[in-house]
Amino acid sequence: RCHPLATAWMERPGGVEEWFQRLPQLLSVQGWEIASDRHQGSSGTCPADGTLSHCPCPWGGRLIKMTLERISIKDPPQDSSH
Repeated sequence: RCHPLATAWMERPGGVEEWFQRLPQLLSVQGWEIASDRHQGSSGTCPADGTLSHCPCPWGGRLIKMTLERISIKDPPQDSSH
């Protein structure tokens, strides 16, 4: 399980920042089950690589994590925090 510290008394987080504050293990590579791993390297036809993973959610259901590499953002905001 990816949430060994989560308990039933915790309320569901209200936003992304709160999720990662309450459950920092979400950023770990451990505890996630890989459903799809697409790394084609420089010889592949797709310019981006990525992994789709999932794990149990402490409030029921599953959490999904997408890890994307080598992607380009068209017209990114000047402030990188957005």
